[in-house]
Amino acid sequence: MKITVKKQENPLRFENIEAREALVEDMLAAQRISGESEGIGFNMALTAEICLFDGKKLTYEDVRKITASDFLSLQLELADQGALGSKELLSYLQEKLTSATKQ
Repeated sequence: MKITVKKQENPLRFENIEAREALVEDMLAAQRISGESEGIGFNMALTAEICLFDGKKLTYEDVRKITASDFLSLQLELADQGALGSKELLSYLQEKLTSATKQ
């Protein structure tokens, strides 16, 4: 079996991503925007709420256009830096993201 992975043309790329610690109101907004209370959709919406990408706020729809590898790296970094909560949350996110990408 031959598998070829083609790179996306012109994916969203950023030099600097700045995040602030998430508030409960950010989580509520992310839930409202995504229609989910957990999972990748929720995390994309929460990322849109708390991050600035090269100094600009992105919408949920914009965040969906980031490559999966960049998004997963960002999520792990946000959890590691405490923007999304504790180290336990990092472990939980890693487990959820890993199981979601296997499906």
